Amino acid sequence: MTESFDENTILNDLRAEDLNLLNSLLSPENGFEQLQPAVGQNREADDVDPHELLREIQDLQDPLHPPQNPSSTMSASSSKPSPTGAHPSVQEFAGEFGFQICLDSLTKSSASNSWIYSETLKQVFIKMNHVLNVQFKTSEPLNHNQYFIRAVLVYQNNDFVNHPVNRCSIHWFEDDPHQQAHKLCNTCNCEAVNWAGHVLRCQTNGAIYQYDSQSERHSVSSPVASIDTNDVVSLHYYFACKTSCPRGMQRRSVQMIFTLEDQMSRVFGRRVLPVKICSCPKRDRDRLEKDLKIKAEDEADLSKRFKPDFDEMNFTNCDVTPHATRDNLEAAIAEKFKTQEKELNAAMGLIMNCLQRHNQMEDLVKMIRQKWMAHQ
Repeated sequence: MTESFDENTILNDLRAEDLNLLNSLLSPENGFEQLQPAVGQNREADDVDPHELLREIQDLQDPLHPPQNPSSTMSASSSKPSPTGAHPSVQEFAGEFGFQICLDSLTKSSASNSWIYSETLKQVFIKMNHVLNVQFKTSEPLNHNQYFIRAVLVYQNNDFVNHPVNRCSIHWFEDDPHQQAHKLCNTCNCEAVNWAGHVLRCQTNGAIYQYDSQSERHSVSSPVASIDTNDVVSLHYYFACKTSCPRGMQRRSVQMIFTLEDQMSRVFGRRVLPVKICSCPKRDRDRLEKDLKIKAEDEADLSKRFKPDFDEMNFTNCDVTPHATRDNLEAAIAEKFKTQEKELNAAMGLIMNCLQRHNQMEDLVKMIRQKWMAHQ
């Protein structure tokens, strides 16, 4: 249970002589990194806003809500990119908890017409506004309400990976006709307009929709209940826009990045799942698998065309064996010459016959010309 605080008592007891003690208690070693900007060791008591300090203390003691500005914290250290930054990492790793996606569940659950999973492409094809059940598991137990699974959409092409994945203007207008979601700069008011800016949404209870004002990415985090080893956690996602929508994703390939995080947005595992939101999942899957097969066959044929096949480079017309003696070799060469001589003589005979027929034709033409001249 979260302990309640009497605001008046805290404000009255916050004196200048107690500031150093408060700094030591709320030090980063005790897990209060977020309070350091408010209570710096070089600050005077008059510079500290007690109301702001009280709100931050209460926020830290609420285990159900991770930091609302994930861009201000790095995943595990300052050298690692933020899960929702301009260039989020797409490198998969299981981490110390063995974070995994249950691909078997995707394969077995894709019998419906709303979505289908391609084992060849390792990609999900799903209709818009249809639920995708994704199951996760860990090899180590997780404590209750201390970890979250964040899901964010990112473009696969490196040319657009730094661009946020947003809804198209048509689907956005359906939920936000007055453009109130991002009317103010660096402010997201999607909660008031049915999460208008979020392409990726989650139906699981307790889902937290977030916005990174620096990268302008929308994401959704779901708290993970306590699970034992090899237990699964099911999260239900759906998409509010299509991959082919103009002025939206514009047929650019996208992928879902799942990160296992704690309350400080430190990443303990990452998994990637490519997805295509379309009108006919089975048709698009079959077409892409066929294109991939044709491409593989063309590459194999091209490599075979320019690679010499030494197995076919045998000398079938030669009677020489690998262990032939000199006498056998001379006899084989002599036999070869005799055969070529016979073929040459036959060719010469054909040439002579052609010359004779040519001479006869010339004589015939001369005779016909003489008779024609005599007739004239």
